[in-house]
Amino acid sequence: MILSVPFSEISDYLRSHYNRDVTLSRITDDSFHVTFTQKILIKNVNIGLDLKIAQLDSESVTIIYSGSFAIDMILSGLLAFIIDNYPDIRNAVTVSNNDKKIRVDLTKIEKARKLLEILEPKAITVDDSAIALTATLR
Repeated sequence: MILSVPFSEISDYLRSHYNRDVTLSRITDDSFHVTFTQKILIKNVNIGLDLKIAQLDSESVTIIYSGSFAIDMILSGLLAFIIDNYPDIRNAVTVSNNDKKIRVDLTKIEKARKLLEILEPKAITVDDSAIALTATLR
């Protein structure tokens, strides 16, 4: 089975829930580019970073990001905000700034764990307009 989420739906969700304008675009079958606006001092700056699905297994997903030192600082702040405001994922996200990896242990997130009881993830792919999860029923 393939579960596909269009880039436009992800952008709409982030805009309506977090008041963030985010644009996503495909780079390769396993990577995509994210652009968002960040206010730095008194000026809005467009920031872009590339994300690559490095590994997916039955328990976790690892994403590699590429960007500058400023991207490292912004991601660290963003992840700190998410972890502070969503304590149910606090122990699920590990960030390694040295090799620019973000690992999400899906078994430590209750809603993801429930999905993993019935679905076994096989691959995450990126097409021209969506991110798709290929999975099989358990």
